[in-house]
Formats: sequence, C-alpha cells, structure tokens
Amino acid sequence: ESAELLKPFPNKIYSSRMAQGLVNILKPVAHVFDGVHKNYLGEENSFEFNGDKCYECKSILEFDEALTAPFFGFKSAKDYYDFS
Repeated sequence: ESAELLKPFPNKIYSSRMAQGLVNILKPVAHVFDGVHKNYLGEENSFEFNGDKCYECKSILEFDEALTAPFFGFKSAKDYYDFS
C-alpha cells in the first residue's frame, strides 16, 4: 500500500520535506481555492478548502488527506492511493 511506503525511515524524512515543499508551493496560490465548492470532477458542495489544515501538514499523507484527495473527489487519502 502506498501510504505504508511513506512511513519507514528514511521515507519519513522524504515525506516531511516533500510536505514542506508542497505547503510552500500552495501558500502563494491558495487564494485560488477561495470560494471553490466543487471538486475537480465538478461535483457541487463536495470540496471546501481549509488552508490552516493544509499549512499544518507534516507528511505527504496529511497533505493528501487535507487537499489532494478531497479536491480530486476521493473520500480519503487511502481511497486516493488505492485508486492510483
């Protein structure tokens, strides 16, 4: 399972640094998500951006749970990983 691969050392360090990088990329463009309530699939009221939750992410799994999975129409990061 993809999420399990992100846990062991040294992948934990990679995950942490990658999450920091994603957060740094997101911050200057986060305003794009203001008022967006449709996910990528166009499903109304299925997505709500939570910047604070995204900015606090310490791993790729947390980032995917906070932004990637819900934006692309998945219930959770696990569902997103299983689909990939």
